[in-house]
Amino acid sequence: MTGARPSVAVVMVLFASLISAGGLVPGSSTTRAANPAAGAPQQQEARPPAAAAQEPPRPAAAGLGAKQGPLVLQAEVVDSQGNPLPAVDIGVTIGYQRGSKPATIFERTRSDGKGQVRLEVARERPIGIVAYAYLWAHQPGRSVAAAAVNLGVRTSPPPVRLTLEAPAKWATTVLGPDDRPMAGLRIAPYAVRSAGRFRTSLTVPDEWVDRLTTTTDANGMATLTCLAPNMQLLAIRVAGPAIAPHALPINDAAVNGVVKLGRPGRLVGIVRTTDGKPLADVPVEVWVQGAGTGSSGLVNRSITPIALVKLGPASLKTGPQGAFQTPPALLNGSSYRVSIRHEGYRPFLSDWMTLDGERTAVPAIRLEPLRTLTGRITDSQGRAVAGARVFVAGQGSEAATDAGGRFTLLGVQPGKAVILAEKAGFRLRGRPVDPSASTETGSLTLARAGEAVEPAIRPVPEVLPLEESRALAEQLLRPNLPDEAKPRNDHLNLAAIAVLGSFDPDHALKLLQNGEFQKDAYYARVRAEIAAGLAEKDPARAVALVEAIPDSGGKVRRMIDVARALPVSERARKNALLDQAVNGLKALQPYVQLQSPLPAIVEQWLDLGERDRARLLLQKGKSLYDAVPAGSTGTLPEFLRQLARLEPDPAIERLRKIPDLTKSSTMVLLYDSPASVAVGLATDHPAEAEWAFNLWDRTGVQWQWYTNRCTMSLCYRLARVDPARACRVAMAQRGPAERALAWAYVALGLAEKDRAGAAEAIDHAIDEIDRLRQSGPGPEVSPILSDVLLMYPTNPAALILPVVERAAPNRLDDIFWRAVALHPRVEEYEEHDFQHSYIGFECILLSRYDRAVAAALFAPMDAYLHSLAARRERRNAFAYSHLVAKGCIDPRAALSLLEALTPTEPSDPPVESVSNPAYTARMTLARAFGQPAERRWKFLWSRMGMQLPLGE
Repeated sequence: MTGARPSVAVVMVLFASLISAGGLVPGSSTTRAANPAAGAPQQQEARPPAAAAQEPPRPAAAGLGAKQGPLVLQAEVVDSQGNPLPAVDIGVTIGYQRGSKPATIFERTRSDGKGQVRLEVARERPIGIVAYAYLWAHQPGRSVAAAAVNLGVRTSPPPVRLTLEAPAKWATTVLGPDDRPMAGLRIAPYAVRSAGRFRTSLTVPDEWVDRLTTTTDANGMATLTCLAPNMQLLAIRVAGPAIAPHALPINDAAVNGVVKLGRPGRLVGIVRTTDGKPLADVPVEVWVQGAGTGSSGLVNRSITPIALVKLGPASLKTGPQGAFQTPPALLNGSSYRVSIRHEGYRPFLSDWMTLDGERTAVPAIRLEPLRTLTGRITDSQGRAVAGARVFVAGQGSEAATDAGGRFTLLGVQPGKAVILAEKAGFRLRGRPVDPSASTETGSLTLARAGEAVEPAIRPVPEVLPLEESRALAEQLLRPNLPDEAKPRNDHLNLAAIAVLGSFDPDHALKLLQNGEFQKDAYYARVRAEIAAGLAEKDPARAVALVEAIPDSGGKVRRMIDVARALPVSERARKNALLDQAVNGLKALQPYVQLQSPLPAIVEQWLDLGERDRARLLLQKGKSLYDAVPAGSTGTLPEFLRQLARLEPDPAIERLRKIPDLTKSSTMVLLYDSPASVAVGLATDHPAEAEWAFNLWDRTGVQWQWYTNRCTMSLCYRLARVDPARACRVAMAQRGPAERALAWAYVALGLAEKDRAGAAEAIDHAIDEIDRLRQSGPGPEVSPILSDVLLMYPTNPAALILPVVERAAPNRLDDIFWRAVALHPRVEEYEEHDFQHSYIGFECILLSRYDRAVAAALFAPMDAYLHSLAARRERRNAFAYSHLVAKGCIDPRAALSLLEALTPTEPSDPPVESVSNPAYTARMTLARAFGQPAERRWKFLWSRMGMQLPLGE
């Protein structure tokens, strides 16, 4: 491209004119050249390369689920002979996801005269975006039928068949603690598993309990006649006049199960304030831990809706002295907890307690009063700002300032907090609140949008000097390093040595050489990691280490890794290693060569300017690629990218032969190849890059880290050579979170030569973040959804902070405080919110710029982790990222917390278990603490679930 670059503002004006003319819709994959009459240089029209046929015009892509109409669920209800059954009761459990907490609704309908069922389901509701559905059918005298509906397709799912058969008889005997049969108990199926090839475990909806309930006779036996012969009963619901509702597993080894109940008992407790004053008339909920279903069958779960208030004439509340006691309807051996939500106080949730005896006392219950915070909002000249919105990050407290700029925030949680203020025409700003502040918070200054202010947000100094940080890293690794005093565990010892090799390769190599490890592929990988650690200070030794790896397919990859780690000055050694790697390719299967090693060698040679060598290797790769079955070629995006860098037309020719996955009804939709080819074309062939990126309509594709990283790389590369196309790609992304990321990378590409354009691109990212703030974040983990593109994490403002730091550091304040504003609200009495929250990733990112703010947002999670340590609940109760965030905020405290969460008893999962999040956090923190600051942060950013291309 020649001539002056068009600014982002000019490009946006051009796009606005196209939109008004009906030519370009945000989210569309249709491409048009910028209008030269409007002052921008004319762009080459996106054309299909010579090897490709002309693409037909592509319709505008739809937006999020709410704009795409409802899903239509269809079913056919038949008997065992395949005859249609009219007027059958149908129940549909529909799961929605927003934030970390799933929500379900239950809808009823009936089959029509031909046994057909049709139900429209809203893709998006205030409670979230539709994630799954289960259909249930029942008719008295016949069995229940159930089916899970696949929502991973681009359109409404295909119809399912529900077959109602003659029911099987499931006899369950309930015995009391004295082994006597218990009569008069209500029994209903709770968890079932279907037989056949796909053994799906399902939980019977609460709404159908009454219709499926039977009663135990004088012999304690209840016979369920509602399940199909191919259904296995996993758990039952048990309730009675003197027994609270419980979900209990049964013996699933036989048809006839026996359930033995524990002795009856009760929970007692006293509710007080933090200063010891008893609280009367406080509602108390009791939860029972029962059984549910998961992907692998029966699992434990907390059944929160089952409250004891149904058992007595009145709700369970505290008396005049703050005391309460449940009816004696609980069961010894079962686990319970107490939940208290009382106006004016922080919610309280006790630990799980196993009932033992007639009375079990709940440990001290202290309710902390909520705070009222006051303060004043002023502008840069000290004048009052009236009508500003003031709110607390992650909480529901908010208020508006009066004419004097004063505000009063009610119901603020005790402890650390961050307040934010915003008003049209002013910049969003915030600050942490002193946890000891009882009421007055002081003033907060807002700058006007166009006002020049000194940026306050920038990377903060490291907590520890590098020498001390590395000592802490070794302390973290010590439990897993080989030691004569401990039993050997080759895998875990090698994993720890590999981490040690990233910052202390000499010590790691000594441990590796002294150990009698099996010389397998994993050993070779560890050896190569040590070599990579040596590459910068001792390149000759690094090369010797990797060359001494026993000849195997893994050796090829290790040579490539070490060649990449060698400094630029070691060009000869790089080329020599890559030549050896090429010779070793023959040890690998053709498809395996194309997946990684061959394109990785080509990439390094192209980056070194060795185009002839790269071209020769690509010729071999093309013949291997053409021999791969067409259905598998779409899983080789890296080869196509490198081919596109050197030979665009052959790359496009092969890309066009990949089956069009938009017509697939499977749950997995791969769009990696066109995105990867687009990145390969972007620098030298921007028009073809845009065309390749839009080869397939991506509407309805779930978020995928590789494709999304390609999108960011594409925006970055296009912005450097063709800003208009980069802006077009950014605008065309689905959903505000993805558009915010794309605009950030447009800014990164413009930053070197067009700082003003980079700032404007950041403005567009801010607009998208504000749209997300208005609509609320979507699900934080991207499930398989229909026609919805999701981002992970759901805080794009936090995710682009390192990009903004490089592209427009003076805008860090604006992005940082928006990241804080997007901090999710966590209900402290819902442990699910803590277990599955992305707060850990978010606070890792924020801690680089303000550890006090990150610590305030992390405080509820910190308290939760300490409560886990105190009650010794460690397995799958937290994510490794939570401990890593703690390490970024306070490294020494993180080590103490990690030690407290490390299992020590024989019954606990061993520390050596790689599935233990404490182990994963230990290894992650050790690798991070061992690196200098910038390398540490690049590594931590890579743990966000995606590699951030911060400059290529």
